[in-house]
Amino acid sequence: MSAIIFKGEYCDGVSASAHTVDVAFADGSFIIQDARFPKSAPVHALKVSARLGRLPRTLTMPDGSQVVVPDSIMLSQQLQEGTSYLRKLEANTVYAVAGVILLVACAWAFYVMLLPWLSDTVARAISIEMEEKLSDGSLKDMDASNVWKSSALTDAQQRSIRQRLDAQLGSAAMKPVHLQFRDSAVFGANALALPGSNIVITDKLVEILNPDELAAVVAHELGHLHHRHNVRMLIRQIGLSGVLNLFMGFGGASDSIVGATQALGQAKYSREFETEADAYSMQLMRAAHMSPCLLASALLKLEKAMPAGPGSQATWFASHPTTQLRIYYVGGSCPSSTVSD
Repeated sequence: MSAIIFKGEYCDGVSASAHTVDVAFADGSFIIQDARFPKSAPVHALKVSARLGRLPRTLTMPDGSQVVVPDSIMLSQQLQEGTSYLRKLEANTVYAVAGVILLVACAWAFYVMLLPWLSDTVARAISIEMEEKLSDGSLKDMDASNVWKSSALTDAQQRSIRQRLDAQLGSAAMKPVHLQFRDSAVFGANALALPGSNIVITDKLVEILNPDELAAVVAHELGHLHHRHNVRMLIRQIGLSGVLNLFMGFGGASDSIVGATQALGQAKYSREFETEADAYSMQLMRAAHMSPCLLASALLKLEKAMPAGPGSQATWFASHPTTQLRIYYVGGSCPSSTVSD
């Protein structure tokens, strides 16, 4: 009898112990050549694990015991396996590279098109009433934190600003909003649109901008509300995080990869929303018979008022397009005098 012998690890299926044994294929039979475990079975009666790269193969005998042996072409011959189409693809470098490229392309399409579409579909199903509750809850939570304090503007000043903005934008705005004034060293000169209809304006912003420029910035925030950017971003964050963790797993290096990838995705979506809000602001300013160049002027003033940091943030991770780029698109056709002090 001519036998082909392999080394393997034997498990009896009862205990967790593994034993190194010699196994052989001869005359259509699979034989364990070890005095401790004298067993054999017809080759056709074995259950054989599928080939996966260069991973070892598991041969399960009819009684449930198993032998794990290294994969090889000779083993496949003894098992009378043909070369599957998938195996041929795996072994072909061209197909392997093409598969990686296809996988990357599909991932990119999901990230750029499918995930935003799915997230926005879910966001549209959220009622305006629910969004209003989110807005009020967010405002209360931030009021309870240390990110800002009550505005130093008097009630008369706040009322005057609200009346002026209502006169400037009220007829053009799509929905009524609630302007909230706060003083914040954290946010500095800024305006924030919360989900629903709350827009927070900081005292520093009122101080730096003239009334028309303030209207342009508020119009930008109205763009966030009109396009429901907050709730859309929230759904996209949840979707992106879930998909990344599903494919990458949890713990160790995968957490860092997921975190960096999620930060890139959120930054990209945020820049898209900022550009969309800028476009809405210009549209709203024109509808209100005001110059859209006022937004460019406001952006320039805010850029100059920002404290110089130790270094610029990488563009890919930035939540906003660069101020220079925004000014170019918003005020590229404006006279230079309208975008300077």
